[in-house]
Amino acid sequence: MRSSTSSTAEAQTPAPTFRGMARLAIRTLRTRGAAYPELTDYLAAETRSFLAGRVELRGATVLDLGSGHGSSGHSLEPTGARIVSTDRRPLGGPSPVVADATLLPFAAGAFDGAVCSNLLEHVSSPPAVIAELARVVRRGGWVYLSWTPWFGPLGGHEFSPWHYLGIRAARRMGGYVRLGPIRNIPGQDLFPVHVGRTLRGLERTGAFRVNYAGPRYWPSQQWIARVPGLREVALWNCLLLLERA
Repeated sequence: MRSSTSSTAEAQTPAPTFRGMARLAIRTLRTRGAAYPELTDYLAAETRSFLAGRVELRGATVLDLGSGHGSSGHSLEPTGARIVSTDRRPLGGPSPVVADATLLPFAAGAFDGAVCSNLLEHVSSPPAVIAELARVVRRGGWVYLSWTPWFGPLGGHEFSPWHYLGIRAARRMGGYVRLGPIRNIPGQDLFPVHVGRTLRGLERTGAFRVNYAGPRYWPSQQWIARVPGLREVALWNCLLLLERA
């Protein structure tokens, strides 16, 4: 993957901090989603800040998979990338396409790169999503992949911390005490995704090389991702930068 020259807009984007991100995430859950637009904008700025200088963005065709309201796509547009936003619901983003993440309507190798932010934990088959990313991203291309590990403090989303008791207990306890409104029901809209298992699955596919593995909100602390057990809890949000082999 080649480095890109950062634009003025990129240089002015402040790097998000772990403390600020954690505070904003908890606020979002406790205030029944009132901070959601602020949260997505924060994540989008973080994504662009991380990618700038690590991959070639100018002139690249980039898939924003699970785009939601399209914040990541809009954030990347000033870099000169052409963004295609894809979600199962028509919410927004540049060049929006409604599609299932496990069955994308794109040709093999159609994209130079892809952003898949906080989608894996919301699909019942993460390996199927990764397989589709491997299919639609060209060889030598890249994938920015992040998700909330199940055993992290917010792994149960608004059902945290009851997710530590298992899916059934989380659903039962979450009906009485929870951080926010019910949007992501464990076993229905939210599924356990683990760091070690995902890394081993990626290695078995042979489709990707892992160029970065670490905490999304604390990117300098990559060592955490190398410690089994600890990484499942301490990463909070796992970030992988993959190169298509």
